[in-house]
Amino acid sequence: MSHAAMHTTKSRSKPYARGYRTGLVGSRQQERPRGGEAHAYPFIVDEILEGLEHDEFEPYFQPKVDIQTFQVTGTEALARWHHPQFGLVRPHVFLEPLERAGRGALLTRCILTKAARFCRTLDHAGRADTVAVNISLRSLADPRFADDVLAAVRSEGLDPRRIVLDVVYSGRTPDLDSAIDNLVRLHAEGFALSIDPHGDGYAAMQRLTVIPFAELKIDQFFVTYAGNHDAAREILASSIAMARRLGIQSVAEGVESRGTWNLLSELGCDFAQGHYFAEPMASGHYMEWLRLWPEARFSYSA
Repeated sequence: MSHAAMHTTKSRSKPYARGYRTGLVGSRQQERPRGGEAHAYPFIVDEILEGLEHDEFEPYFQPKVDIQTFQVTGTEALARWHHPQFGLVRPHVFLEPLERAGRGALLTRCILTKAARFCRTLDHAGRADTVAVNISLRSLADPRFADDVLAAVRSEGLDPRRIVLDVVYSGRTPDLDSAIDNLVRLHAEGFALSIDPHGDGYAAMQRLTVIPFAELKIDQFFVTYAGNHDAAREILASSIAMARRLGIQSVAEGVESRGTWNLLSELGCDFAQGHYFAEPMASGHYMEWLRLWPEARFSYSA
């Protein structure tokens, strides 16, 4: 387990120099980079790693809600960067550079450790909800990855069954055999596994079907457009039906309206996440949201 994510004593040695307007960091817009590089990002990898070293990354939590009962059964831990200069930075700014540099596992370990710690907060509130953490296939290619995941969870004295590992495709995976070996071991240790089979990683995901996944994530693109586009609706419906045939749960991401919620209910989807009922929240705000939800949910179910 790397100590980079937990070290907080070192002070920053120099101010950041960037070719971007500060107001755009954390938004979904980016100023065009100097040199005309279409895929450049506002932070270089060294800056992101320095943020990890100073413990500036935190999980924000978004609830997973049962579509039929409106009960909260789990949450997803989503990485956020509390940057000392730019404030709260969203993941699209830092995930891609880390993955391209082969350093994404450092962030995964940081968020996983803190997510496991948050489970203790849930325990103290009398809740046994699961917490999902995204892991990339590229990180899973590291033969030591399962050991690091187990160490992070055991360091908090947590039962691995409380953690859902959400496998995310993030570009070419150098060693798919190692990824499969890690997933088999993690499942054997009690972790639940979730998968999204769509997108560019479809071929790689086909090989992962040997793994006993417990959950099928449905990408927000298909969820968002299903109400207006027949093709998206068909993919959404077939994904839900496939999950049902496989005997696993279906989870729709990016639910933003009552109409989408009703469609998911009609199609038989099990769970939903999205801004319709909750944005990702810091741990304290999330616990307050949970406290208020038993009453608030009636306004959604009416």
